[in-house]
Amino acid sequence: MSKFSGVIAGLAALGITVVLATPGEAAPLSSGVSADTYLSGFTLYENSNFGGCATQDTLQGGSLVYQKWGYFGCLTYIDNEASSMRNNYAQSIFLYDKSNCTGAMYIAKPKSEDKTFDNNNFNDKASCISY
Repeated sequence: MSKFSGVIAGLAALGITVVLATPGEAAPLSSGVSADTYLSGFTLYENSNFGGCATQDTLQGGSLVYQKWGYFGCLTYIDNEASSMRNNYAQSIFLYDKSNCTGAMYIAKPKSEDKTFDNNNFNDKASCISY
């Protein structure tokens, strides 16, 4: 058995789901992704029309309460401050108005962008993200 096969078998024995993909095949994100994994293909923006602070390469899944924008001197928290988004992933990303990923939900469809959350009654309400 190869070292790689042994690792896969060990993870499976622990009940950890493993998704393998070949080039050209989209590997789905899952809530089992490490909290250290950044959502580099999904960006929240502080203002409508993709303006203000942004989260590209700084956003993690889960509560947004203690996550900061992290770009261009934007050191404030994301919680209840997002007004637009871009989703470059091939799957939906879910935003919630409660920090434990419950309550009202906004669905960012695959390969989509929304220049304002105002028309969805979700402006400045995002407190949690899941995928």
